[in-house]
Amino acid sequence: MSPPPPIPRVRFVRKDRDRVMQVVALLLGDSFITDFWTTYRLPFQRYVTITYPPSVEHPQQHIGVVAHEMIHVRQFARFGAPLVIILLAGVLPLPLLFSGRWFIERSAYLEDIRARRMTIEHAVDVLWRRYGFAWPKALMRRWFRARLG
Repeated sequence: MSPPPPIPRVRFVRKDRDRVMQVVALLLGDSFITDFWTTYRLPFQRYVTITYPPSVEHPQQHIGVVAHEMIHVRQFARFGAPLVIILLAGVLPLPLLFSGRWFIERSAYLEDIRARRMTIEHAVDVLWRRYGFAWPKALMRRWFRARLG
């Protein structure tokens, strides 16, 4: 088994100052800027960007959220990952209910549950409400319980 790829450099940018996030907000609305942290890496970039809401003064002080986002940083470390993640987030398998977002977010939320920053029920609720009904609730609960069990 090959070793995991090295973790790329990470930069923190206030979300309303990030051009990529401004473009995405045109599609998703202002709450995308004000309510969410987002991690991304464009193809061929050597660094990963973690964007945070304008209300956050010192992002590194939000240890739990940064730990969650670092799961995504590791996901972006693989070559080709930006394209795969774009496909999962926006296209495959469906934008709603059986969303590819589930495959991106589940490991990060599992870490939140393990670190006791969230319960299974809270994680399922967030994934359901804030990620376009990412996956059926019963299947999300079952996945989390199987990995915690």
